[in-house]
Amino acid sequence: MQIIQGWGMTEVTCGAMHVPGGVDTDSGTVGQLHPNCECKLLNEEEQELGDDTPGELYVKGPQVCIGYWKNDVATKECLSADGWLKTGDVAVRRDGWFWIVDRKKELIKVNALQVAPAELEAVLLEHDDVADAAAVGITLHDEEWPRAYVTLKDHAKGKLTESEIQEWFSKKVAKHKQLKGGVMFVDEVPKLASGKIVRKLMKEWSKRDAAVLEGRTKARL
Repeated sequence: MQIIQGWGMTEVTCGAMHVPGGVDTDSGTVGQLHPNCECKLLNEEEQELGDDTPGELYVKGPQVCIGYWKNDVATKECLSADGWLKTGDVAVRRDGWFWIVDRKKELIKVNALQVAPAELEAVLLEHDDVADAAAVGITLHDEEWPRAYVTLKDHAKGKLTESEIQEWFSKKVAKHKQLKGGVMFVDEVPKLASGKIVRKLMKEWSKRDAAVLEGRTKARL
């Protein structure tokens, strides 16, 4: 038996992408477009993007819903006049294959540049001493920065510092993706039974920590 991955949502009634049968891949791709489907990736200015550039996924096809029942406002927000569905998912395309990298509402905006938490988390998990990690935006003095909550492997607890993680991480990513919002060690990254990170709780942690960090900064001044 072969298990394949695909992509879909309620508004497309089933799916719009899948990995073709017989293809063996562990790249994390959600596959290629279904027949009779169209898609495009757009940035914040609604400009269409090319390969290897993350953008919001728009899809169009016969399976896309015609709207939300008795909710014209939601329909106008998600469906364009010519039938494009704004999915809210951030994807990357390469040679006709697609990868879902994040949700648009979860993106961290650093000096007008978008940073996907999933990308930061993937880098953190490359560290030999990191068991799990979650990234979220933190607003300090009206500026948003990436912040990470990290669970260490047992052998590294008490031996590795947050600043050491930051320094290691800074060599792996572009300047605007660095963890300038700090690193905090936690016993466990909160997740649903499905393994999905509880982003809502992470944002609450971020707001709590921002109040503390801003208070410390003001105290020093």
